[in-house]
Formats: sequence, structure tokens, C-alpha cells
Amino acid sequence: MQYELGQIQSQQQKLMMSPQMRQALEILQLPLLELRTIIQQQIQSNPVLEIEETAEKTDTEDGNEEPNPDKIEELNFKEEFDSLVNTDEEMKEYFKSGGDFKKYSNADKERRDYLESLITRPETLEEYLEFQLNIMLDSDKEKAIGKIIIGNLDKNGYLKASLEELAKESSEAEAEVLKVLLKIRQFDPPGIAASNIKECLSIQIERKGIKNKTVEKIINEKLELLGKKQFDKISRDLHVSIGEVRDAEKIISSLNPKPAISFEQAEIPYISPDVTVEKTDNGFEVILNDEYIPRIKISNFYKKSIQDEHTSKNIKQYIREKISEGKWLIKNIYQRQQTIYNIAKEILSYQLDFFEKGPKFLKPMVLQSISSRLNIHESTVSRATNSKYLQCSWGLYPIKYFFTSSLNTASGEAVSAQRVKDLIAEIVSSEDKTKPYSDDAIAEMIKKEGIDVARRTIAKYREEAGIYSSRMRKNS
Repeated sequence: MQYELGQIQSQQQKLMMSPQMRQALEILQLPLLELRTIIQQQIQSNPVLEIEETAEKTDTEDGNEEPNPDKIEELNFKEEFDSLVNTDEEMKEYFKSGGDFKKYSNADKERRDYLESLITRPETLEEYLEFQLNIMLDSDKEKAIGKIIIGNLDKNGYLKASLEELAKESSEAEAEVLKVLLKIRQFDPPGIAASNIKECLSIQIERKGIKNKTVEKIINEKLELLGKKQFDKISRDLHVSIGEVRDAEKIISSLNPKPAISFEQAEIPYISPDVTVEKTDNGFEVILNDEYIPRIKISNFYKKSIQDEHTSKNIKQYIREKISEGKWLIKNIYQRQQTIYNIAKEILSYQLDFFEKGPKFLKPMVLQSISSRLNIHESTVSRATNSKYLQCSWGLYPIKYFFTSSLNTASGEAVSAQRVKDLIAEIVSSEDKTKPYSDDAIAEMIKKEGIDVARRTIAKYREEAGIYSSRMRKNS
């Protein structure tokens, strides 16, 4: 066989994200208070930017008229602004196409639902595992068993049901359940679906390809001693050196005894609404909150400096670059606010019953419900609603609250999953704390409302709503 060096020419179509595009996406998905911090940092690092409220009315005292910032020719760098215009058109196309996310058809619902959960709100462990389930398992039967297994995991990722219980719940043989369980234990995060900490750590060392007899023995027999740092006793019991025990301890300490811990959501210390929906004489109105966003502009001093013949060429070039950066920042802030405002208006239109009558009338709604009406990609809606909040007469809500899947009622109508969560909260709030309702009892009560929901679904929604189990809620 003879090898030769040569050149091959080929064409590839790929999206190259400019710094302006990256900045636009970052600004679009920033929470309100974080955006304020970014703007303040930009003002400090870019000398041509200034806050509008503190800007002087004129730059000189000679009576000259203040330059109009909308007239590009006064800045005397047409080439740079022509480039900005071209990039602006690219940005418009980018927001329509969704940037680095590909488009999805109506038939690809499961993948789209995953994107919604990933971006519009923090992803849950169950959603992350079910996404892998749909990719890794082929048969509907295995997927159904897998969902039952996932539904029986606790917040740390441990399986809290026996094979016998899982088989009974799925109406399948224990052997079939075990086969699916072993597949799920190959999912991320490593150690998921283990029955106990020993099994969890053993799965992780196997996944990492670690073959160390001392590590295996300590995990299976001496974890309690390891936690107490009793290295001498472990050394004597296992007939290995102290050095081997310490090396094994380093390996074991690198493992994660709580695989699902990263999915726990931190509390938000302070929330400021991005939009407010208020009822007026003419109906409901969307009001955009820009109280925390400094109004910035390009300093007239630098606009005049760039036209001054005494200003050196290098300084002019520097000013041009900073003005260009500043105008892109202003443009991207405006684009962010306009996008959030448009989305809020569509949510108001789609969820009008909610704003008029209350949370019980929340309709099922997905990202596509909004994106198709605004002619933008779903990922743009996702970014624009991530970590954003809406204030109305019914309270303060994450905008992601309005995006919810549907469940069927006995009459065949669709009801939002959030409505079921609210029903659970209502039932629990009115229960006798000495005899709290079990998940089965709650499921039966909700069925009386015409909503057919399984016990494991009640358990899932209860945990997502931050409601403890009946055993934890009981007052002796």
C-alpha cells in the first residue's frame, strides 16, 4: 500500500458566531440584576459609554448643537458602520434560525420537550434520565419500565423500591425489570439508580475502569471505618499497607456518594420581575421593567473627538472600536428587552384566562406555542425566558411557570401539569397533620376532579413542588 500527501478542497456550511452574536445571546438570557452588573462593568471598561441621566446636555460651551447620535455620517467612519449594518442583518437571521440550535419538527416532540426543560427552567433529574432513556432504549416496554424505575429514585439518585415492587408496579417479570435497571445504571450521572452507597461507589469505579482490590474491599466491607479515618484498623483487617489504604482513600474520596446532588436547586435570594401584567380600563397591559437597567449612551465628547483633525490616527481608531462596541451593547440590550416584551404579550394573549380568573385556569403551553406566533426559534424563547419573572395580580411567577405539559381529563380535555401540582398543594394544605394523605389517597382525590393521574406522578409532582412525603408531614 502506497501513501501520498495531497490537498483536498471541500465545502462546509457552518455558523460562525461573531463576538456581537455571543454578546447578544449572553444578554438575552441574563437575569435582570445580573444584566445590570454586566452593564456597569461595560461602562467602567468602555470610556465612550456614559449613563444618560448623568450626561451633560452639551459637550462644549461654544453654543454648538449637540450631534445627533442617529446620524452615522457625523461619526465619520462609514465603513465601520456599514459593517455593523451587515452584522445586524446577520443577527436578525440568527434570531430567526435559532443560532447553534437546529430546527425541530412537530413530530420530534420528545427532543423539543427536553430543550424546553433544559433552558426555560432548571432541568430535573427525572427529565435528564428520561432523555437518555429515549435514546438508549428501543422498545416501548423497556421505556415504560425505565420510567417506573426513574420515578422511584430519591433526590440523591438512589433506587428506593425493590425488584419485586417494581415488577408489581410495571406488571412485568423481575428479570425484565432487572435488565432495564442494569441499563439505567450505565446512564449519567455515574452511580445513578444504585440501591445503596456501596453499590453506587462500585458502579462508579467500574465505569472509571479502576481495578484495585483494596478499593473494592474497602467499599464493600470497611466504608464505616474509612469515614472515621481508621486507616490502621483497615490495614490490619485487609492485610495491606497503610500506604495502600491511603491511596485507596484518595480514589474513593474522588467518587460521588450522591449522584443526583447537582440537580438540587439553590434558593434565589432576591427576585425582581422582568415584566408586569396589569389590568387597566382597556384590558390587560404588559409593562416592561427597566428600572434596574442603566440608560447608557455614546458620549458626545468622543463623537466630536473622532472628527477633530487634531486627534491622532491611533486615538481615532481606538475611539471607533469603542463606539462600535458601545453601539452593539445598546443594540443588544434593546433587542433583549423587545424580545422579552413580545414574549410576555404572547403569553398574556395565550393565557388570558389565567390572568382574568387565576392559576386554576392555566392552559398547557409549550415553547412552540410562542415561537411560531413570533416567528422566532424555540431556543430564542428559551433563552429569553430563562430565570425571568412575571408579576401579576395573582403573584410573582417564573415565566417558565406558564410553559407546562398537559394531562388528559376524563372528558378528554387537556389540563396543565402545573394545575395538578396546585391541586396537590391545596389538598396537603387542608389535610389533618396527624393523618396526612398518602400519594395514593391524593391520586384518588384528584381523580374525582376528572384528572386520571398515577401515584408515581403524584410523588414526582409533590417532590417538584417541595412538599414532603406523608411520613415527613405527620405531626405526632
